[in-house]
This record gives sequence, structure tokens and C-alpha cells, in this order.
Amino acid sequence: IDAGDTFAFDEVGYEDKEEREQQAAERIFGLLSSNGQGDELKSLWYEFEAGISSDAKFAVAIDRLLPFLHNIWTEGGASWEEHHPSFEQVYQRNVEGVGTASTELWDYVRKLLDCAKKKEWIASSAEQDKS
Repeated sequence: IDAGDTFAFDEVGYEDKEEREQQAAERIFGLLSSNGQGDELKSLWYEFEAGISSDAKFAVAIDRLLPFLHNIWTEGGASWEEHHPSFEQVYQRNVEGVGTASTELWDYVRKLLDCAKKKEWIASSAEQDKS
């Protein structure tokens, strides 16, 4: 909340995203430091950000999956309509998040990606360059 939300494909917004999130985390987790809970939650946040453990990989997959599904089930979604991410951008973001956590979930996402491209909710970079 402190750092604000950065759209997944906003390259400018990502330039200082890590710094904003780090400052927000220090403030928020600092509020809980008197009972040790802040350190525990901060550790879990770092684990999520690193995406190394099985739990963190699954949490990242769900974090990526939810906005993707929102765009799919709203037939292109307001964020895809507004920002026009390419098929390749959406694919890459999800293969890195969902694909590394679960082959079953990735197979499902891949089918939905193909459907979104077929229905022209997202276009490939080459198709976008033509328009």
C-alpha cells in the first residue's frame, strides 16, 4: 500500500519499484518489531521476493495468476485494453511466475494464453508493430 501498485508491464514504474517496496517494508514491518513479529514477516517477504523456496514459488505463481485470470475472464480485461501488453510480455511474465512453480498450472495458463491470442485480446509484438 505504501509503495503503490505498479502495473506488471510498466517499464518506467519498475525503475524504482524495488526501492519503494523496500522503504514501505521497513516502515510496515518496523511497526511490528516490538514483539518480533515484524522480523518474521519481513523474512517471509524476502523469501517471497527471492522466489526460491517451494512456498515462495507457489505464492509468486498465485500472485501472477490472479491478474492474468482477471484479464482472461473479462475477455481481455481493462488493463490489457489500456496498456496493450504483447503476447510475448504476458507469456514471459507468466512462464517465469507460474511456469516455474507448477507444470499443471502452466499448462492451463498456456491454453488460456493461446485462446487470448486467438480471440485477439492480446497480439504478438510483430502484430502490434503493424498497427
